[in-house]
Amino acid sequence: EFAGLLVVSILSIKWGVGGWSRSDRFSLAGASLSLVLWAVSGSAFLTLVFILAVDFFGAFPTILKSYKDPKSENITSWGLVFWASVINIIAAEEMTVEILIYPLYMTFILGLIYFLLIYRTRKLKAVKEVENTDKEIDVSW
Repeated sequence: EFAGLLVVSILSIKWGVGGWSRSDRFSLAGASLSLVLWAVSGSAFLTLVFILAVDFFGAFPTILKSYKDPKSENITSWGLVFWASVINIIAAEEMTVEILIYPLYMTFILGLIYFLLIYRTRKLKAVKEVENTDKEIDVSW
């Protein structure tokens, strides 16, 4: 998983959206606060929760971008990682909160992005079809 994130990070420098929006600042502030809380917590479980918070704040800009510009993401890739996360939950040997919290979180985030991409792509396609239908109708007599 780390290798994949590293590759995406490197590629996003050249081909990413870029910029410094309000949601980017929110994400960075939330991740920074979570890192500080993680450092001072001293609890393994709380550390995991704070790491998930850091990840969420890091995923937040992608969630927004998936909603606003679904064509900028690859639906197939997001679908594959979503279903891999579902399989990860099914494959868990122990069904405890400590074991399942990370796979459940990942399934939620990946599923949110995946289904946002599907929904928004279909919605935008439907709007475009309606706009094209309106233009093709000749009502002149």
